[in-house]
Amino acid sequence: MNSQTIGSVLTTKHIGVLALIALVVGAFAVGGFPLGALDSSDDSLGAVAAEEEQPRTVVSLVAADDAVHAGDTTTYDVVVENATGGVGAYAFAVTANDSAVATIDDVSLAGEPSQKQASVSTSNGGSTATVSAAGADTDDSGNVVVATVTVRGDGVGTTDLTLDVETLDTEAGQNYTVTDVLGTSVRVVEAEPVDQPLTAAAGDDLTVDEGANVTLDASASSGADGDLRYSWNQTAGPNVTLDSTNNSTASFVAPNVGEKTTLVFDVTVSDDDETDTDTVEVHVRDTDDDDERETLATSVTMNPATDEIDEGDETTFDVVVTNASGGVGAYNVTVTVTDSDVAVVTGVELSGTTENSTSTVEIADDESSVRFVATDVDTDQNGSVVLATVTVEGDDDGETDLTLAVESLENEQGQSYTVTNATGSSLTVERDGRRTSSNDDSTEYTVDDIAQMKYGQNFAELDTETAGQVQAIANRQPLPAGVTPADIETREEIANRLYGTDYDESELADELTREQLLEVQNSYDAQFGPLPTNPAYTLDDITGEKYWDYTFDEVSAETAGHVLAIYNRQPYTDDVAQEDLVHIKTRTELAFRLYKLDLDESELASELTREQYLAVQNAYDAQFSNEQ
Repeated sequence: MNSQTIGSVLTTKHIGVLALIALVVGAFAVGGFPLGALDSSDDSLGAVAAEEEQPRTVVSLVAADDAVHAGDTTTYDVVVENATGGVGAYAFAVTANDSAVATIDDVSLAGEPSQKQASVSTSNGGSTATVSAAGADTDDSGNVVVATVTVRGDGVGTTDLTLDVETLDTEAGQNYTVTDVLGTSVRVVEAEPVDQPLTAAAGDDLTVDEGANVTLDASASSGADGDLRYSWNQTAGPNVTLDSTNNSTASFVAPNVGEKTTLVFDVTVSDDDETDTDTVEVHVRDTDDDDERETLATSVTMNPATDEIDEGDETTFDVVVTNASGGVGAYNVTVTVTDSDVAVVTGVELSGTTENSTSTVEIADDESSVRFVATDVDTDQNGSVVLATVTVEGDDDGETDLTLAVESLENEQGQSYTVTNATGSSLTVERDGRRTSSNDDSTEYTVDDIAQMKYGQNFAELDTETAGQVQAIANRQPLPAGVTPADIETREEIANRLYGTDYDESELADELTREQLLEVQNSYDAQFGPLPTNPAYTLDDITGEKYWDYTFDEVSAETAGHVLAIYNRQPYTDDVAQEDLVHIKTRTELAFRLYKLDLDESELASELTREQYLAVQNAYDAQFSNEQ
């Protein structure tokens, strides 16, 4: 090829290259020409170069503290490191591997994500929290906190806190590439001791017999640093000799007394910095008084037996001595809410206390229980006596029992009651608007319903006495909320439960003691609603009008049972005046009125026909058909 030809060829190649360069530059200038168009091969390097690079980050849990005390909380931030374009959406889970050491208490979300697209849930008893959110607005760059996890220390030890990230996007919707996820650990240490003021505790007041060995005990005194020093001193009552005055305990022999007598002792407790004093009373009984030595029996109940409230509402329960004899002069009682997440005790009002009374009310720090103690109380002498009214507040949806523990109970003469049964209550707490109403007149059981529920038989198949018991339950409807006929005990069933007897109902008046018979009657009536606590008519009022000015204590056991049954049906209708009480008839009086048969209570079931026996029961209950 000659020089002219070579020059022509070079010129043509140069022109082609220049044209190609011009084409590429022009495409970049308008942003619409992909580099990949220049290469027909599968490896499109031009496309990779044009695509925007995906942001990369590390997500970690950052602790606010090195350790947390048991019972306290600490926080951990969920941090997106070196954010580019902020964080608009995220989904992750945090897990405390050992829930005995720590649990997740709360999670707060950063960036104000859309409420409709934000979700926080816990599972496995608080060991795992699962979080998702979108529409968040955070800082655009740097380390971005997307959530704060609150962790509670439950037990001393160390557990891992793991983090699992499912989704992480910028505010523009671009996915982050998460190159690493860093969890951490939770270290829970013993709670720091709290300095408490020195508190002297001389112990509970005591009631003892004359001649008894008595020990005063201040070992429950607390709050001091170092060793405690004690000093006992008698301030009232007949002088006694203490075996020691400078130990935590001091003993003496109760003196002989002619009547109930009170001895008072102070204990002064001190350490190097503080001093405190507490007082204890010892009530000494005169054991020469035979009447005082008679055994008294009663049950103590909470009324109502069941109740329902809404979350945040309060209700009250009366603590009732069902069969007082000689009133109530002293008591030591504890009421406990078994599930304090559902309800708590918020207050107590004591009954019968006077300016001469000594009383103490102690509500637990977590409000799960209350203990109330009182001496020198002045109450009604006989029948049911209210000791206190306990106020309970519903905290959360659920059910809980209220248990009752009676440590001591005395009448006003200092004689101890034998508490045969301490019956608590139950409480249902519902979210607002969900609480169900109690049984009303629309909830009725037929006698066949009741017979089947209690005995598995039709009403017509029952013997005379059992049929009368079923009819009596039917006549007391509507039953309290949550109570069915299967829950109602007859008097003979109650006697068997309380005293281990196996008597028919007709035999109870002859076989039980007076106190036992009255206890059974109170327990029976309490199943249908609260026993009267401040009724219009006393037991003596009813006894005097019906039985020629006798007092309640003067009538026989059987008659006392009749009077108590009438007393417990209060309140009556407004037009029942005291002089009308004589017209409220017992079942034996109705048998005489209807059939001219002079029978004792024990003879009714055997001497009356089935139809007559049921007619007497219906006539008896009809007298109270307008109970309020």
